[in-house]
Amino acid sequence: MASIHVLGLVCFSLFLSTHSVLAAIDYGQALTKSLLYYEAQRSGKLPPEQRVQWRGDSALKDGNDTGVNLDGGYYDSGDNVKFGFPMAFTITMLSWTIEFASKLETKNELSNALDAIKWGTDYLIKAHAQPNVLYGEVGDGGSDHACWQRPEDMTTHGHPSRSMSSIQVLILLVKPQLLLPQLPLLSRIKTLHILASS
Repeated sequence: MASIHVLGLVCFSLFLSTHSVLAAIDYGQALTKSLLYYEAQRSGKLPPEQRVQWRGDSALKDGNDTGVNLDGGYYDSGDNVKFGFPMAFTITMLSWTIEFASKLETKNELSNALDAIKWGTDYLIKAHAQPNVLYGEVGDGGSDHACWQRPEDMTTHGHPSRSMSSIQVLILLVKPQLLLPQLPLLSRIKTLHILASS
């Protein structure tokens, strides 16, 4: 399934390559709106500093039917489903922006970029609920695509399906010292790598 996140990155790159438009682009505004998009896709209990005020808490019971807390993370493509693979890829791409921390800081977006990365990373860690279990999807794409509603009002239920994705190992390798220095990530990375290799 093609992710809107990947499509968005490709379209944004094509847009930037148009020379006649480059002089008129306000990159600071584009950066802010890009990060706001991720805030609008958040699932779970939203933080008080949430800038997208029209969104509310959603899917707070994801995973409860299997005894796992899978709230949080990001919805995929404006859907009410969370797909681990595209989410992990997206968080990896966002993590690369930290290479430009000084430029993000100049536009007052560094903390928002780090928050976006941490929001997704925290969920991906939850999705690795047991040494041999990695939840790769929460929700049902079929029933989700049959309805149009805000996540806060959704009537579809988030039932995790077990899957694994070695890209989730990657996200835990990208700048862990910036994101989660207090967690024993090396052990988790090794366990995920073993799971991905089996």
